[in-house]
Order: sequence, then C-alpha cells, then structure tokens
Amino acid sequence: MHGSKSDASLTWKSVGRILDWMGFSIGAWGLLLPVPYRLAVLGNMGAFVVALAMKVISRQQLAITDAKAGDSRPRIQGLFVMPALVVALRALVDINLLDWQSVLLWALGLAAVLAIPVFANDRQLSKKLFNVIFLPLVTYAFAWGAIAEADFMFDTSPPHVFQTTIRSMHVSHGKSISYHFELASWDGRPAGDSLRVPYALYAGHRPGDQICVVLHDGWLGFRTFEAQPCW
Repeated sequence: MHGSKSDASLTWKSVGRILDWMGFSIGAWGLLLPVPYRLAVLGNMGAFVVALAMKVISRQQLAITDAKAGDSRPRIQGLFVMPALVVALRALVDINLLDWQSVLLWALGLAAVLAIPVFANDRQLSKKLFNVIFLPLVTYAFAWGAIAEADFMFDTSPPHVFQTTIRSMHVSHGKSISYHFELASWDGRPAGDSLRVPYALYAGHRPGDQICVVLHDGWLGFRTFEAQPCW
C-alpha cells in the first residue's frame, strides 16, 4: 500500500513537471511570437482550462500553487498563471475595445465560475492571504482577455467605416512602446477616443490628418475599432 501511494506521488510529480513546462512554453509562444495568431491565443486559452481540469481530475494531488508552508504537492502554477496573463496581455495590446466597460462586467461572472475549480475542495488554499488575492486576480485577467479575444477573433460582421481626424498623437513608453491616436468626433461620439495603432500608420500621419475608423460589431456584441488610412 505504501509503495502504491509512493508510485502515485511520483506519477503526479512527473505530470506536474510536464504540465508546468507546457504552460511556460505555450505562454512564451503567445507572448513572443503569436503566429498563427488565432492558434496561439486559443492554445493559451486551452492551457488555462487544462490547468483547471487537471486540478479537479487529480483530486487535489496537483496544486495551482503552494497552499501553505510545507505543501509538497506538485505545482502547475506555470500552466495556470502564464497562459492567463498572456491571454490578457494579448487582448490589451492587440484589441481596441469600444465597449470595454461591458467586458469588465461580464468578466466578473466568468471569473466567478472559473474560480470554483481553483478553490473547490482545497481548504488549505484559501488560508494563505496571497492565494486569496492573487489567484482571483489571475482568473479575472484570463476571463477578461478570453472574452475580448473571442469577441475579436470570431467576429464575422461587416465593418462600418467612419471618417474623422486625428486630434493628437502620443507614444507610450513602458515595457514596450505603443503608438496612439486621439480622435475627433466620429459616428456621433464625442471627441477623445484613443486607440493603439501600428507604427507604420503612426509614422505616416500628423495631427489634423484625416483617418478612417473601422468599427466591428464583435462576435459577442462588444464593439471593437481600429484606424486605417482613408483612400
């Protein structure tokens, strides 16, 4: 009996290592070179779901992270955290959400559902303050990113094009450089909408230039928009 438990423990330890490695590898793909884009993003979404599923299937033999000091269970933190953050980052960097407030609200509901397998039947996990704060935040980041990405990637609605002008332009410097237009009024919206644009588009325009806004209805009904030259 003791040998059987030891063998099972070693098996889950090996599984945990493999899953953790997979998480970091898939996350690096989505973060550094997301080509093809849809497959890279969906791969990271799937990796996060697999992390939740394996925690349930293993019957708590695998841990998302340390539940308490001395917790010796194999961790699959890489499979949980890395893909979640990549999905959120890809949505933040790649998508200009017009209805971002609605996505924030819907993400609350999805995050609440996803948090069930994270904490279910793992009473020790919630005894560590770091876990109570960090894990729901990661889950919410994934929920927000997944909704935004699904809405963007699977949208087949015809685009709506509106002509406006560029009020101002600015460059954001952080861990990466991003380029932004601030727009004049378009489609009855007040002036001030800001959107991220590619460098080539940014470099070829000046404040006061005409620009076309392409509005997409979104697969889930959350509108996205992007800028393109007016030909």
